Amino acid sequence: MTNTYLNLFRIDDICDKMPNLKNIFKLIEILNSFRIKPLLGIVPNVEDSNIIDKNSNFRLEDLRSLIKKNKVEVALHGYNHKYVTKNGGLLNLNKYSEFAGLSYEKQKKKIKKGINLIKKRLGIDVKYFFAPAHSYDLNTLKVLKEFDLINVDGINLFPFEYKGVFHIPQQRGYIRERFLWFKFGVFVNHFHPKTITERVLKDVEEFCKKNIKHLTNFDEILEKKEYYLELNEKYKTYSKIFRKWFYTKKFLYNIKLKVLK
Repeated sequence: MTNTYLNLFRIDDICDKMPNLKNIFKLIEILNSFRIKPLLGIVPNVEDSNIIDKNSNFRLEDLRSLIKKNKVEVALHGYNHKYVTKNGGLLNLNKYSEFAGLSYEKQKKKIKKGINLIKKRLGIDVKYFFAPAHSYDLNTLKVLKEFDLINVDGINLFPFEYKGVFHIPQQRGYIRERFLWFKFGVFVNHFHPKTITERVLKDVEEFCKKNIKHLTNFDEILEKKEYYLELNEKYKTYSKIFRKWFYTKKFLYNIKLKVLK
């Protein structure tokens, strides 16, 4: 029987001049020690000054060794990570986007350029995608379907299909951030380079030790795709409740922030 509580890991904002290199590679090393390959969200032509360190010498080509040794998976995380609209997209988690609100043609051009640039720089074909700020729309999904890309995003308990695209939902940030007690569903835990501290590294290692039977990789989800689609159908009512709860908590959190200001 396949486990109905699983954890995957992704690291966003992997780009040229990436900051905090020591801790990022330590996180990858820790996950590898548990036979976990984190999904690296690659920004192939970064133009967002907020996610880089101008003093960093890191180049995407430095990842070739990890990729060759099968230590990581790779996803397209936008083309330049530059927010050009104030559209929250289908998830409406943030009010800005690199993609949501743009025409199908413009989105296709950016995603195609991103795919080609990763192929050129890292020598691999991309099969995963997730948009900066979790903001994508129906035009984005139309492009993903055309390029046969898997969307690693969405608020759901199990992987699902929507608009012809396979989605692996992403519900957690840093593992202590939310829903740690919730042990039913497929959870993607995601991290950002600037916030990977020594405390985060310690927490991840402890989490993996305690949940060693509940860790998996993205390619293993794909191998059992039909099984997880069956689970999604079986527990779709639970997912509806989970989504309502998720957005209620977010709404209350936003009110709290406004009060504190």
